[in-house]
Amino acid sequence: MHRKRFGIIALAVLLILLLAACGGGAEEPEPEPEPTPEPEAPVVEIPAPTPPPEPETPRNPLTGEPMDEDIVNQRPWAVILDNVRKAMPHDGIRYADILYEAPVEGGFTRVLAVFQDITDVGEIGPVRSGRHYFLDIVQGHDAIFVHGGGSPQAYAAIRDRGISNIDGVNGSGNEFFRDPDRRRTAGLEHSLMTSSDLLLQFVGNYNFSTERTAGFTPGLMFAEDGRPADGQRADTVQVSFSIHKMNVFEFDPQTGLYRISQRDEQPLIDGVTEEQIQVANVLVLFAGFSVMDDVGRLSVDFSAGGTGYYINGGQAVAIHWGKPAYGAPFIYTLEDGRPLELGIGKSYINIVNTTTGEVQFG
Repeated sequence: MHRKRFGIIALAVLLILLLAACGGGAEEPEPEPEPTPEPEAPVVEIPAPTPPPEPETPRNPLTGEPMDEDIVNQRPWAVILDNVRKAMPHDGIRYADILYEAPVEGGFTRVLAVFQDITDVGEIGPVRSGRHYFLDIVQGHDAIFVHGGGSPQAYAAIRDRGISNIDGVNGSGNEFFRDPDRRRTAGLEHSLMTSSDLLLQFVGNYNFSTERTAGFTPGLMFAEDGRPADGQRADTVQVSFSIHKMNVFEFDPQTGLYRISQRDEQPLIDGVTEEQIQVANVLVLFAGFSVMDDVGRLSVDFSAGGTGYYINGGQAVAIHWGKPAYGAPFIYTLEDGRPLELGIGKSYINIVNTTTGEVQFG
């Protein structure tokens, strides 16, 4: 009996062990597959909106400097100035954008002062009579000519070409006055003066517009750095017109400008402020002047063009110049034919006789 019960118990234990063994070898469940990530959306670069271009700054057509647009669209003023020693100093030239100097009879010269903005210049003078070739320069700027008389050829040109002019000798006289100190020390012919206030006050009495003529192109080109490449040294420039007249231009590296003096190293100053005149650009134009009458008056054909020099920043280069018509501006090119770009700022343009003029650099 006991032996039978023991056998049953042993069999049960054996079955339990077998079941445990079989259970230990069972396969583990496979892990759940990880979900496939959704593909990321591509990043699209959105370009920033392009800002509208900056409006072009209005520029003075004579200097390349910023200027109010209403003044840019006005016609400039061109005033012919006495230039003999007893007529010095000139009043108002510190405001001139371009000063042209050219020969007249007797080996002397006159200066044409060109102002884009004549407002608040004050007194200008002494004013002198015009010559017909100065009118070519006036027309090349579409300018209003201010003078005190003129040669017969100048009056003929004013009449025939319809040049806008204000005359202190054969005009109304309202725009001019005689300076008593100059009249006493230099004489009547060297004492005629005008002023920006008088010119602006009475210009409305004339039958011409002060607005720039439609379609007119000033012609000058400018660069931020006007110093010529591959130029020769020009720290000092001497320009001789004749035995009576020489200009000296001395470069100041501190200001980047040329100080102007006369033959005897007398500074060219403005008579109101006594400031020495300084300019960014110096040009020398050789032109074929010739004597045209028994008084010794000169003539020149600017349409023939010629050679010259451009000086800026202590350097000088040879140039060619032309002026195809009375109403066309001077055109300046480098020797390789590229247009000349002036430095931004004021200019002094020496127009010298090809046969008697001379330039020296130092």
